[in-house]
Parts: sequence; structure tokens; C-alpha cells
Amino acid sequence: MSSKTQRHVINLGKEIVQELELEPGVDTLSKWMAYYISEQIVFAENSTGEEKEEAQKKCFDTILKLWERRAHLPDGSRPFEDFEQVFHVLKKIDPENNMTSFYQLQDFNKVEEEEELESEVEFWINKVESINDSAKILLRFCLAQAFYNAKNKNIQNWLKNSIGSENKYDIKSVKILERFYEEFDQQEAVGNKEQKELKSLLGDIEVLLENIQELRRGIKAELGS
Repeated sequence: MSSKTQRHVINLGKEIVQELELEPGVDTLSKWMAYYISEQIVFAENSTGEEKEEAQKKCFDTILKLWERRAHLPDGSRPFEDFEQVFHVLKKIDPENNMTSFYQLQDFNKVEEEEELESEVEFWINKVESINDSAKILLRFCLAQAFYNAKNKNIQNWLKNSIGSENKYDIKSVKILERFYEEFDQQEAVGNKEQKELKSLLGDIEVLLENIQELRRGIKAELGS
């Protein structure tokens, strides 16, 4: 294990300890885990030679095993607890719960037409593309807002020190949410966004509403006939 990775693991352990000790009313098991990890970190950092290597290995193994079980930590101690409601919504976006639709939000491109379509088919294909484009941008905006309201001061530390967890559901989801947030260049709140960005969002809403109204008129006409 490289020295950089060792630092990340130790930092990760310290972050976990801090979370476990955060609430004065935290349960006994959490207090014991916090004490045990703290003790191992101190011993690993102050040992020498073979004793240090053995202590570090034991320390790293304990921290990484606990990190893998982060979703099962007590209330108030889970690293991404503030994002759990957002994760629940993300799963709802895709009916098969495999996150495909969510991840396609970041890189979905229109499929180029290889041949000329019949007028009616082309009409509906254009509707699909138009509604998808507008809805995709608005969904990204909503998810960016969710990230802004769920993030806390420790989020960057969790992401930075999450060794070997890049493809885990929670880490991957938070990083994508963070990218959505950065796309809209939010600093502190929506009010600080540039006027042109807000106008662009309003434009997408208008396009979506126009398509919805057109579909509504068509459906009402079908019902009337």
C-alpha cells in the first residue's frame, strides 16, 4: 500500500471516528467502534519496524471493513446519510432500479437519423427528442439543487478518502450529483446564478410546456372524436 493510500485510509478512519463521536447520545456500540479505531490509529502511527507494519495492517483492515459497512452505521453517523432521500429518488427514475436512466442523463445524445422518416413518424420522433432534451436538463437542475441542499462540509473528505469505492452506488451517485451541481455553476444558492443560465432554464420549461400543451390538445381531440 502506497504512502498516499495509507494517508487516505488513516484520514478515512479519523473521519469515521469523528462521525461516530458526533452525537452525545450515540449508542454504546458506536462509542466502542470509535474508541477501537482511534486506539488502532494511535498505535499504528506511533509504532516502529515490524510492529508498525503489523499495527498498520490491522488498522487499515479494520477501517476498510467498517467503511464497507458504512450504510449500516447508526443514524447520525452514516457518511452519506443526508443523501439517502436523493438516492431513493434516483432509483425511482429507472423502473428496473439499475440506475441506467440516471446515468444516461449525463451523456445521452440524440440518435442520428440514417434515413428520411415518414412525416407522422418524424413528428413523434421530434417530440421524443424535444421532450427528452428539456426534461433531461430540468432533471439535472433539480438533482443539482438536491445536491446543494444535501451536501455538508465533510462531503469532500468522504469522497477524497473513499479508497477503492469509486464504483460503489453511493460514491458514484454523489460524484454525478456533484458534476450536475458544477454544471450549473452554483456558488451558494440559486439566486447567485447568472441571469443567462436562469433564462436558459426558463426556455427549457417553455419548450416542455409547449409540447405538453400540444399533446394535451391532441389527446382531447381524440377523446372528442
